Amino acid sequence: MRALSAYDLVVVGDQLGGLFLAARVAEMGLRVLVVEDHNAPSVHYELPSGKFLGDVLLEPIIGLEDGSKIDLFMRDLGLYQNLNTLFPLHLPSLQLLSESFRIDFNYQSEELHHELIRQFGMPSSQADLLTKILLGKADFRGSLRELFAVNQFEVKKECLGLVHSSLFGSVSPSDLPYTSYRQVMNCATQSVRYIMGGRGALKEILLSRIRIFGGDIKTKTRVEEIVFEKGKMSGVLLSSYEGYIQSKKVIGAMSAKRFYDLIPEKHKKSKLEEIIRTTNPNYVHFSFTIKVPTSEVPVGAGSHFVVLDENASLEEDNFLQVMIFDSEVYGGLPKDMSAMIVRVLIPYRDEKVKSSWVRRVMLRSIKKLRRFFPHLSETLEVYPNPEELDQDEVFLRTFCRGLDFIPPSFWVYPGTKDLEDNQMHLLDWSNYGLSGLGLCSRDILPFIGLTGEVTVAMKIAESFRRKA
Repeated sequence: MRALSAYDLVVVGDQLGGLFLAARVAEMGLRVLVVEDHNAPSVHYELPSGKFLGDVLLEPIIGLEDGSKIDLFMRDLGLYQNLNTLFPLHLPSLQLLSESFRIDFNYQSEELHHELIRQFGMPSSQADLLTKILLGKADFRGSLRELFAVNQFEVKKECLGLVHSSLFGSVSPSDLPYTSYRQVMNCATQSVRYIMGGRGALKEILLSRIRIFGGDIKTKTRVEEIVFEKGKMSGVLLSSYEGYIQSKKVIGAMSAKRFYDLIPEKHKKSKLEEIIRTTNPNYVHFSFTIKVPTSEVPVGAGSHFVVLDENASLEEDNFLQVMIFDSEVYGGLPKDMSAMIVRVLIPYRDEKVKSSWVRRVMLRSIKKLRRFFPHLSETLEVYPNPEELDQDEVFLRTFCRGLDFIPPSFWVYPGTKDLEDNQMHLLDWSNYGLSGLGLCSRDILPFIGLTGEVTVAMKIAESFRRKA
């Protein structure tokens, strides 16, 4: 097959990990092509008094500090001169609320130690051990549930693992391995930062850098299939008039399943197919905004709090994450108003992302919030309006078009049993007889979210040699 163009790397999809990889390889002087099938919109809603991008504050990067490997990697790409200009530092004030307990979780060891003694009346020595455990500074193999049982801490507090992995990563296991929780907390205790302008803004910056470094970008172009010649991967076949594109490496910046589906049937590998079946998300995050008078916000409420229903399953709204922002943080709000950003988990199934189901989830969530915050007004301004989802343009474009159109930053994965390397074996598919293929997406390191995407890009970039 005759190729009209030849590249060192073709990135299929537009997940941020793939764009970081493309920018790095293009910066090395190699020929890079990024192919985007569609531009999945960010889930955002405008308040009448201001604007809020739903992915601005719901997608932090953790463990990013001056001089860290990730920081140096980003500086080499020219993404910023001052770290804080693109990734402002945030110190979360987190509360966990349920019918039977409240915990103020502080990421500073002394404050957390004091809170455990105050809340549970435990001896100082036990609080000291548990503080190390909760901040990811202890060694333990097994699940958090087992760990808490060993330390005579009530089993229901095992939900702490779910909370932190959901806040900073993309997993929702029922019995979180401590090794995975520790990975999250080791990063979160270093720093929690949010992207200025959200993932959409970072994507645009990365696309700009790819072009500056000489890379090519084709939008609204679909890869029909990955091409094999004489049993070896040789490139991709595009839906556009250009047809066959030759490439030494083809990396998927999309879900493992969608990328695997591009391989012709006769070249697929049963062992890899079996592994990929386990990487699909099991939930998606859905966020909505409630505009409330500041006087109705409970005194002492953290900037983040999580409402837990200990008697409910995840599918029955066990988990509600809420963030509160006043007019100084949430641009455009009147001084006497605040915004409550509510995030819920919705099963990753076609029938559950329809407007009828999402409407029920929103109304149940608001009802549950009233149990903990009884002073909320009877009439609330909610965006999107749960009664008008069928007319909401952003919701219809993002959710109702199908699971493939939901932004990857909203995918939530089950916990992996592969505790040592998570899904790192999916980086390079030559391990399964598919040389030249690999994955650079959230599927690899879902525990640490955006941090994982950058880490994976750095790892794959190491396999490329800089052009002289």
